Amino acid sequence: MGRVQGQGNCRRGRALAATLTLALALGGCGLDPVGWIRDLSGGPAPVDRPPPPQADMPYANLATVPPKPQMPDAATRQKLADSLLADRANAKYEAAQAPLADPSSPTASPALFGGSAPPPPPPGQTSSPPQQTSSPSQQAPAASQATLAAATAPPPAKAPAPAKPPSPAPRTAVAEAALPPPTMPDQPPAPPQIPGSPVAPTTPAPPPVAPKVASGPAKLAANQAAPLAIAFPPTSAVLPDTEKAALTALAKRRAGHGILVIGYGEAETDTPEAQQAALRLALERARAVSVALGALGVPPNAIRMDAQPSGRGAAARLLD
Repeated sequence: MGRVQGQGNCRRGRALAATLTLALALGGCGLDPVGWIRDLSGGPAPVDRPPPPQADMPYANLATVPPKPQMPDAATRQKLADSLLADRANAKYEAAQAPLADPSSPTASPALFGGSAPPPPPPGQTSSPPQQTSSPSQQAPAASQATLAAATAPPPAKAPAPAKPPSPAPRTAVAEAALPPPTMPDQPPAPPQIPGSPVAPTTPAPPPVAPKVASGPAKLAANQAAPLAIAFPPTSAVLPDTEKAALTALAKRRAGHGILVIGYGEAETDTPEAQQAALRLALERARAVSVALGALGVPPNAIRMDAQPSGRGAAARLLD
């Protein structure tokens, strides 16, 4: 393998030496080797390439590059965003108040239709909308006549100044009698008596009695708000009979308070399948405890249910 590689290198060296010898020989004979090769290959004439721009300039100094600007805080960015939104809303409002005219209409761009802009109406007169549309050849004479009429029209007469209102007559001082303050009668006035009609009793009706507001349940003590643990068989939602006595005691000391029931699903892993199955088991356990409390006289609107994937059994506690 080394012998073959050495022979290849030797052959390349001999070819390079032969090429150099041929180029020197042609140069000694007065021939340009580069031109002779270009003539044989048919390439274009050499063109002097200009030097690259700023080739003689020194290299850039990275120490002069300014540091990266700091990012403003969230409050400053929010303030800038609010100001931009306000500017956009103001621009939309101004555009709606003073919309731009359609440039394709003859009144907005008269030069495109062969006419000139109509002159402004004289003071004291209001311009009325045109009743019919004329051709561009008819608009130019009409515009020139309107301009001539506006130039030769006499100046409008000044409106007379408004007369001053007459000054009010001086008021004479009138002595006002001192009036007693109004008083509220103790009894309503008697109804009018019509001849031939029975007289209605004048006994006043008693004042209405304010309805009694039912007071809420008393605040729970620390020992009363402690949760009650309820045991379930593993992976089962059937409430054991041994736990019904504790639920009965909890229902008796409820005293108008609500009851929160929490079921636990015994989740061993956090995979989606395990969590879903655990939540289903926890919800069934909470429903079983709620059904037992309803059978003990607790109204359904006083029971709240919750489900947790981790944990064992269930729990119930009173709510304030």
